[in-house]
Amino acid sequence: MISQRTIQEVINVAQTAEVLEDYVTLKRRGANMIGLCPFHDEKTPSFSVSPSKNIYKCFGCGKGGNAINFLMEHDQLSYPEAIRTLAKRYNITIEEDNKGDDEAYKEQKKLEESYYIINNFAGDYFKSNLHETTDGKVIAMPYFKERGFLESTIKKFELGFAPDGYKTFTEKAIKNQFKEEYLKELGLVSQKGYDFFRNRVMFTIHNVSGKIIAFAGRTLSTDKKQPKYINSPETPIYNKSKVLYALHLAKTAIRKKDNCYIVEGYTDVISLFQNGVENVVASSGTALTAGQVRLVKRYTDNITFLYDGDAAGVKAALRGMDIVLENDMNVKLVLLPDNEDPDSYMRKVGTTEFESFIEENAKDFIHFKMDLLLEEAGNDPIKKSKVIKDIISSIAKVREPIKRSLYLRQCSQSIDVAEKTLVREVNKLIREDIRQKRLE
Repeated sequence: MISQRTIQEVINVAQTAEVLEDYVTLKRRGANMIGLCPFHDEKTPSFSVSPSKNIYKCFGCGKGGNAINFLMEHDQLSYPEAIRTLAKRYNITIEEDNKGDDEAYKEQKKLEESYYIINNFAGDYFKSNLHETTDGKVIAMPYFKERGFLESTIKKFELGFAPDGYKTFTEKAIKNQFKEEYLKELGLVSQKGYDFFRNRVMFTIHNVSGKIIAFAGRTLSTDKKQPKYINSPETPIYNKSKVLYALHLAKTAIRKKDNCYIVEGYTDVISLFQNGVENVVASSGTALTAGQVRLVKRYTDNITFLYDGDAAGVKAALRGMDIVLENDMNVKLVLLPDNEDPDSYMRKVGTTEFESFIEENAKDFIHFKMDLLLEEAGNDPIKKSKVIKDIISSIAKVREPIKRSLYLRQCSQSIDVAEKTLVREVNKLIREDIRQKRLE
């Protein structure tokens, strides 16, 4: 018997639209996707899929549900078979139910609810320190004000301040009957019993539903030995690879704009959001993960990365972008002018010019990668050969045949290599990928 924990993970991870695209040709219409219903004959599409709600509904025959319901109805699978099929698709390890597993699951959910309550308490503590204490007003608030953050923005993003006391938060939390064990597990208190966040401005991290799941603190100290940022550890309610900063605020704008801007820093998100560019989230300095890509795909198939002009940083980031192509998404990149990040550039030029710059300079990921790497390789045949292999490995990740064919044609023209040679190499990579997946 499959454990409740596994079932819940499948429900959370499985993307209905993604699964249904294996069965139905879907076209985007506004926030939803439509197609011909696979359950009855029709000439006019009445089958609708909502990526944001993660459900489907046919307005002709009335059938609806999520990915699990679809597999059960369409493929005539039992509930456990549908769960196992989706678990395999999304590389989820299946846990079998043991005696008492249901009870253990209930206890886990109870524990998670306790974590949310504690994080809410911590969030209120950090906010009150920022707004109501002398140190908060004199030391921390200027950091936010210097970046032009309005009071309404500071409150919307639940920004705060952790004072420079060893046990200020710890004692307050214990006095409010919170278990020190839980405080340590959440990373709010160190293993030695001291406040983990001290003398830092605080950024509150939420899940897509808006619940507080973690914190990040930026130092206000001039001591260079202090790490600039420290973050909450991973916990049962916080998995960094499955979280995008501010998605709970940005998801509506992402769906409306049909595009998601991805930046690196918290202040980049806040600055853009305050200036009316609300379809933006942050990966918090890490390469985008499959879990994060699936989050974005609920709302749009388009991602635009905004980077400063540091070529080394961009080159490193390129290595992690194939995961976006694998999820059948369209990827563009924008390089901001030298010495500018999204926050500083927005403050410098304002919303209209900022958005115009993005529109004029957004470049398709494959073309961007091709131009950047070929320029570096120059006329060196060994380097150029390595670059070509790198580029076609990315093209091989593109799922749509027509788009893949166009990339290969353009690549052939750019690098002066026969198109049929590139096609042969890409097909070889695709066959190998299919073989590997079958072995899994």
